[in-house]
Amino acid sequence: MKYVFISITVIAIFIASVVLYKRRQMERRKYYDAADRMVKEEYLEDVLGNNSAESYYPVIVPMLYINLYKPKPQQKYVFDPEKGVTIGRSKSENTIWLPKPTISMKHCSICVCEGRVYIQDEYSVNGTCVKKGRKKYQLMDGNRIELESGDRFYIDDVAFKVTIFYFQAMKRCR
Repeated sequence: MKYVFISITVIAIFIASVVLYKRRQMERRKYYDAADRMVKEEYLEDVLGNNSAESYYPVIVPMLYINLYKPKPQQKYVFDPEKGVTIGRSKSENTIWLPKPTISMKHCSICVCEGRVYIQDEYSVNGTCVKKGRKKYQLMDGNRIELESGDRFYIDDVAFKVTIFYFQAMKRCR
């Protein structure tokens, strides 16, 4: 009887791990597809705007997948951090809009500097909290910190999880 219980437990753990693996694969496929659409749209807009397709070359760029998971419902975004991402209360000035009075008009930004992705507090009143593993960092007064895949950051009671992935894009020759 004891061995039957152990066998059932092992099977249940195996099934749960397979389901979780498949779920992560599906989510990953979604953000790669979104990045692919973004890159193609940008390339086509540029080529149709009288630029020659021959003046482009392929390059690997970092892309950003942000999962806003608290409060529910989840919202998920894919961005090219080289273009900059801003988060704040002002709908017209920010890429991600959070309509809460405790969040500054332009609260924080995410950008690329020398191939690395950073989050920077934009002199917000309450700051931005970044959690890297077990360590927490409070950003205030324009401070910034490098983001890595799996990091989480918090603005007030809104929680974000960051995934950085690399994608082939087309860059224009200068």
